[in-house]
This record gives sequence, C-alpha cells and structure tokens, in this order.
Amino acid sequence: MLLSSEDESQQVIQMEANSLSSTDINHEHQGIESSLSAEFTNLEMNHLNTCKVKKKNASNNVPVSFGIPTIYKQFANELLLHNSTTGRFLQNCVCVLLSPEINRCIECSIFSNINKSMKYDNDTIDNIQCRFYAFRELEIKSKKLTIAGFPDPFKNATKLDFDLWKPGKVLFTPSDFKIRASIKILENIGGQLCKVIQDEKEALKLNWSETQNNKMPIWKKLLKGVREMCDPCKTTIFNYHWSCLTCGFVVCIDCVRNELGANKSTTQGVNFNQDNPAWYLCSNNEIHKFDQLNITQIMAGDSLDYISTLMHNECIKHQIPLKCKCSYRIPKMEFPPINCSQFETKIPENMIEEIFPEDSECKDTLFSCYEDIVNKHFDEIEYNYKKESLPKLTKMIDTNNFSSPPHRWLCNGLILNLLEPHMQENYGLFQEQWMRGQPVLVSGVGKGLIKSLWNPESFSRDFGDQINDLIDCSTNTVIHDQPMSTFWEGFENDSKRLRNINGHSMLLKLKDWPQSEDFAEILPDRFKNLMDCLPLKEYTHRNGKFNLASYLPECFLRPDLGPKMYTAYGNAGTTDKLLGTTNLHLDMSDAINVMVHVAITKECSDYRTEWYVKKAFEIIEDNECDEVSKKRVFVNGEIPGAIWHIYHAKDSNYIRDLLHRINIDKGVFREEGSDPIHDQSHYLDKNIRDRLYKEYGIRGYTIIQCAGDAVFIPAGAPHQVRNLHNCIKVAEDFVSPENIHQSFRMTQEFRNLTENHTNHEDKLQLKNIAFHAVKDSISVLMHTQQYNII
Repeated sequence: MLLSSEDESQQVIQMEANSLSSTDINHEHQGIESSLSAEFTNLEMNHLNTCKVKKKNASNNVPVSFGIPTIYKQFANELLLHNSTTGRFLQNCVCVLLSPEINRCIECSIFSNINKSMKYDNDTIDNIQCRFYAFRELEIKSKKLTIAGFPDPFKNATKLDFDLWKPGKVLFTPSDFKIRASIKILENIGGQLCKVIQDEKEALKLNWSETQNNKMPIWKKLLKGVREMCDPCKTTIFNYHWSCLTCGFVVCIDCVRNELGANKSTTQGVNFNQDNPAWYLCSNNEIHKFDQLNITQIMAGDSLDYISTLMHNECIKHQIPLKCKCSYRIPKMEFPPINCSQFETKIPENMIEEIFPEDSECKDTLFSCYEDIVNKHFDEIEYNYKKESLPKLTKMIDTNNFSSPPHRWLCNGLILNLLEPHMQENYGLFQEQWMRGQPVLVSGVGKGLIKSLWNPESFSRDFGDQINDLIDCSTNTVIHDQPMSTFWEGFENDSKRLRNINGHSMLLKLKDWPQSEDFAEILPDRFKNLMDCLPLKEYTHRNGKFNLASYLPECFLRPDLGPKMYTAYGNAGTTDKLLGTTNLHLDMSDAINVMVHVAITKECSDYRTEWYVKKAFEIIEDNECDEVSKKRVFVNGEIPGAIWHIYHAKDSNYIRDLLHRINIDKGVFREEGSDPIHDQSHYLDKNIRDRLYKEYGIRGYTIIQCAGDAVFIPAGAPHQVRNLHNCIKVAEDFVSPENIHQSFRMTQEFRNLTENHTNHEDKLQLKNIAFHAVKDSISVLMHTQQYNII
C-alpha cells in the first residue's frame, strides 16, 4: 500500500505515476528501461525533456514531480521515469509521502512529528532535506512498495560517474606554467592526500569485524549542489562513512575512531555517545550501534585507490619528492645534497647588533641554546618528512644576482613588501616567504581602484535601504535590523553616528557583508574592478592555478570564499587599549585583505580632525612598528588605515596557553568546546604582547596597512586588527598549496568546538579540494610529452 492517508491518495498515486529512476543503474536494468520507453506517454516525455534542460535557479518556473524538495530539483535531470509495477528504482520523493511501512529518515520523521496535521504541498516539502532521496532503492512487490536495498559502488556506477573521480583528457599540450603548477601542487599536497587515503583504508579495516556479518560498502552518489556532512561534528564527508539504513544518520571516520577509542578490542555492540545530542537517536528511538551501521562510500568504484596509484607513479616518473610515509614501493631516488641556506630566514645585517649590544650576555646564551637544540635533533630529521624547526636568522636576501621586482623589507627584514602589484616576477619572492608561513604586504593595489565605487557615499546610495545587523566594537553587542544608510552616514561624520545610553557615539562595524549573497552577483562592477586590481592572481582569483579551491568540480557545493567587506569606524581615539576592531582569531584558509578606502573622522563636537591624526600616530609609536613602516606614515604622508598583529601558525598553542593563564588569573575558567582564539574573545594589547615575548619568546609581525595596501594572511596564523581611522576593507579567501597542511590542522581544531560555534562547521571541504587538485595535476603530467623543467 502506497498511501499514508485517504486524503492524500490521489496525490501519491499521481506522484507514483511520475516517479523517477536513476540513470546510474541503466546498465543493470536495460531490459526494464526498454519496456518503460514503450509506455511513456507524450505528456511524460515532455515532462522528462523539461527536467533535462532545467537551469539551477529556475526551479520555480519548471514543472517537476511532486515530492522533490527544491534542494534536489537540480538533480531531476539525472533521473528517468519508471514503471511503478516493475523493477528497482531510486527513491524519488521525501519519505513522508511514502507508505507508513517504509522507514522514514531523520529529517522526515522530525518534520512529520512537528506537522502531523499538515497537508503536504511543494511549499512544505521544500523544508525537508530527505536523507533517502536518490539514495535508497525501492521496488513493487505484490502491489506494495517495499525497500529493495541500496546502490552498489561498482555495479550501479556509470562511465560518467567514474569520470568525475579520474583524471580527465587534456585537449591541448599543457603550457610550461601548467606543468610547473601541477608539479608544485603534487610536491605540496600529494603527501597530505596520501595520508587522507591511508585514513580511508584504515576505515575499511574497522568495517571488517571479527564476526562473519561483514557488510560491503554501499554507494551514496554525489548529488549536485548537496554537501554530505557528518551529523556529530558537521565536517564534510569525503568518501567512506557509516550510515544508518533505517534513518539515514551518518558519521565520519574521525568520529567513529574517537568513539571506538584506540584501546577497543572489539567493535561489536559498541554504543555511540548517547549523552551527546549530536549523536541522534534512530527514528525508532534506539541508540545507534556501530555494528548496525553500514559503511558507505561516495566515490564510484575503486577511484580512490586508482588516483593513489597514479599519483605515486607520476611522482616517481617525474622525480617529484612526495612527502608521505605510506608503504607504497617507491624506488630510491637520487637527491642533491641539502643546502641549509634554503631554509634560512633573511634579516638585515645589523639586526643582531641592534637587538643584542656588544656586552650582552643574552646573545651568547641564546645562540648556545639554539645550537644545542639543533645538534640534538638534527640526525632525526628525515628528508622526505616535514618537521617544524626554528629557522636560522641571517642577513636579508641578496637580490643582486638575479632580477627581482621592486620591494622592501618591513619588521626588521622579516616581512616582504612588494611595491608593484602586477609584476610577474613577484611570484618568486612571494612564494619564498609564503612557504615559510609568513604574511606578505603588497602596496599600490589601490592605483587601479575606481574611487567612485568604493567610497561610503556610493554604498549608501546603492545599498542604504538594505536592513542589516551592526556590531558595536566597544561592547561587542549586536545592533539588530538597522538600515545600512545609518552606518554609512556616520562613517566619516561623528555627529550622525548612533549613540549609546551614555550619549557616546558607537564604534560600529559592518561585518562579513554581503553575508549570504555572492559579491560578484550583487556588486558586479565592484567585483570586476577588484579582480582587475588584485595582485598574484594565480592565488587570489577564483580560477587561479595556485588557488586549490578552483579545482573543485562544478557539481560540488562550492565553499563561499568571498569577497566579503569588513568595514568599521576607526578607534584611534579610544582610551581602551584592549579594544580591537577585530579580536585575535585565525582562519582555516589563506586570505588577502585590501584596504580600498580610508577616511579620518570629522564633524566631531569634542575633537578636531587633527586630534584623530595625532592619536593614530601615538598608537603607531606604541605598537613596535619598524622604522621603514613608520617612515611611510610620518615622512611619506601615507594614510594609515589599520594596524595588524600577525603571528606564525605554529605559535598559536603558546598564545592559547597564555590566554588560558590570563583567564584563570581573572577567575574565568575554560568551558568545554570553547577556545580563547577561536572565540575571538581577546585583543592582545602591549602588556600581553610583552608577556608573550618575555615568557614564550614569541613576537609577532606588526604591519601598518595604508590605503591601497593588501595584506596576505596565511591559513592558521593568529591575527588581530585595530582600525586607526574609518576603513573599508575587502577580503578574499583562497587555499594555497603551501599552507593546506595548516588548513587540515584547523579542520581538526574546529571539530572540537561546540556545535553552535560559528567555526564548528567545515565549509571548506579540504579533502575534496585536495583530491581534485591532485587529480587534475596528474592529468596534466600524464598528457605532457616533454619534461625539461625538472
């Protein structure tokens, strides 16, 4: 029986007549499809053709089968009509429209329990993200709809399915640049992907329990625009995971491993954490047990092993050192002797003398200690395995022997400042710094900006009527539902700013705008102008060869990497030294932040414009800025917009430890799932920065960002920002080969945050990005005939 109630019988019968079957089982059911074709009516064929040409954002204008939520409608073009009396077919509607005898998924169970008396129409069904849609197989037996099983990753996958996961054909001989980019990608992320693949293989071992009830993997085909996520940790599912075939609950490899524990001798009957609300009960109100879940894969067939084999073979063939420790038999390769100078950090010649006077005992003690550390651990370092070690401080890079772009060195020789943003020669110097995990400043980006597009008047004119939330930086409180014109009118003019209960003007910030819309769609002119001006486009553009996110196929739900605007009033005049525009935090991806507009506050009843300029100068003097940076402002007259403090990614745990100690001294104790960096609850003032250096030996990079400057921030690098004057900044995220290992580390950190934390959900899909970047790089090398560049 197909009906859930008499009232819905006609709708369900019509839905069944229009039901769809997957093209992924074409080869298994060719005979069935032949009989179906003869039974198609003209109306059905017209409906099928309509579905096949349907565009992504036009679902409201296209007739689709009743019962398909909007999120899945774009997948309808991959399904075929089926005859409801013969054969197996993929479930093509939400569970609530099926007979009560058919198990409902979690989403449908929750929806039906909340809306027991609701009539189901397309509007209500749009709110359901059914877990079994296009996943579970159904069939008709004795005129009743029954569950037939789930697809097989080998038998039911078509050539098109396999093509998504294997190297594609290259129609033209790859350019030297593409070859170099492919080699760089394999060198930097091949080892990381190899580790991911080894973890996937270990997951298969967990599936083979000591009982004879071993389950073969079932297949959950990737749906266009749908991201599979682990229910407990909200991390994107890469390939192998475990599914409950009763309710659709899914759990990733890491969560299973954590629950089973390293010392578990058996997996039989293990209950998952029943006290954690993220570990949902089954729809039958039972606790999920590991041996009752079925291992599931997203990739077609053995695509994972296939890519792993190709990757290792291509790296051997082209002598690409792959930084992995797998058991794959790699012939011994001859490497040139290690040149220690390539790992040196370059600083000015007189820096040591400036730091340590001639009579300083600290100098000898420091270098003696450093030599002991190096000598103790040097023999343990393996060539093909990356270990973190302290870089040696030496003189600044000698650029006399090769052609280099215009540049200078900030922070006493530690920060590269490129001066001509669009020179091709910038890549060499940039990559040398970037691979060390150090930030980079690029000046002159503002030369190409169209000023009329980026001033507050233009934003107020174009978007002043939009309603948005604002943040008062002085209290971190949210001011809800404000017209954006309110923010923009007070951007430069203090007399027009919102006031707090004490009558003082608020220090407002407009964060992450636009929040959900694509910058390119709602600000097309500004987007084009920004893209034209961005430096190092192979990193910063959406389709850049060194932006690994560009390799993610169109069928995946693309991560939102911006651009986003970060706009806030200046706070140079505040007396609160702990007040930052953006508190200390770190990001999973790399980023470029461009200062597109700076304005000094005017029309203030208490202070003149000159007072704000003076206060900004005082902050610069008080923030360990180097002489070259100060000269830009004090001598050259450049307008300082913001002051940044950026730390190396490997310093984050030391910073975290200090902040924990500071909180304990204040009687604030750490809550489970919280983190002083990820919570963005601290701004490191001079006292805290001095303690960090004195107690841990850590000193960050202090950067003054002037109008037209672009700051590159590496993934995982803790950083904070204080606006000196009123600033409009635009930031774009990207994923670089040099720092993807930090992004992977951040993914694991974010998993441990509370479920409602803003950083808890994995939106980057790093494993998918790494896989497809390697896959496409393999494709380039496989189709290249000459390799004279290695």
